[in-house]
Amino acid sequence: MVQYQNKDGVWLVRADNPPVNALSKPVREGLLRGLESGEDDASVDIVAIVCDGRSYFAGADVRELEQGLEEPGLLELIQLSESMSKPVITVMQRHAYGGGIVVALACDYRVALPGTRFAMPEVSLGLLPTFGGTQYLPRLVGLPAAAELILGQVVFDETDALRCGLIDRVATADSVIEEVQLLARDLRQNGAGKRSVKNLERDNTTAGATESVLAEYQRCLVDCREPLELPAREASLNLLARSTEPNLEANLKQEHAIFLNLLGSPESATLRRRFFQSRER
Repeated sequence: MVQYQNKDGVWLVRADNPPVNALSKPVREGLLRGLESGEDDASVDIVAIVCDGRSYFAGADVRELEQGLEEPGLLELIQLSESMSKPVITVMQRHAYGGGIVVALACDYRVALPGTRFAMPEVSLGLLPTFGGTQYLPRLVGLPAAAELILGQVVFDETDALRCGLIDRVATADSVIEEVQLLARDLRQNGAGKRSVKNLERDNTTAGATESVLAEYQRCLVDCREPLELPAREASLNLLARSTEPNLEANLKQEHAIFLNLLGSPESATLRRRFFQSRER
């Protein structure tokens, strides 16, 4: 499901889990091994996470959730990437949904092919974006854009993603691998190194704007069209409100604990059942 290749000093970590490159346990394990191997290879100076097939990672393996989420999670991927000495890059295509965006947050530099779509659909399943989804994403794109994705359920195109900083640029090459090589060339020419989301000092949201965004989505809870989503929406809103706090590690632990509680809730079970039924029609 995940293969590795040294291409001109770029360590390619290539996932292939058709049809939508769901982030199943074997894929998560393969990604971790790939990053470790790239870090240990002295002939490599850049590590790239890419997906074969038509789509980038389009989220979790929802059927795996029914048996209970097993380790490793994606937070381990983020933390491993943060500890590495080499930049980690990614090029996305078609769909980057849910956990796919979390994988992108593990990378230092992010590029997307034209036509890529970005979404965080977890609350529609009665869940929230775990493994840093509610904490890292606002650090990268600001609270308004993070709230749009998570609570507003807005689907971003590549222009939206570029505007908010979710990606660094839109690809100019025709394929993922060609764009990886272009990005690697540019990073080498510019002497660019690590740039983990955790260490970004970017705040494009004033205190007043933060309060306004939170108040807007608090009001939206009253008019929520799907009552079964309310626990996930309330929890996501509360965690987003805490994303500006310096206590990242504690917030990440709470985020995952809440996710597990939601996963076991009757509301989420009903919404997931509806999801499977809709796919079977």
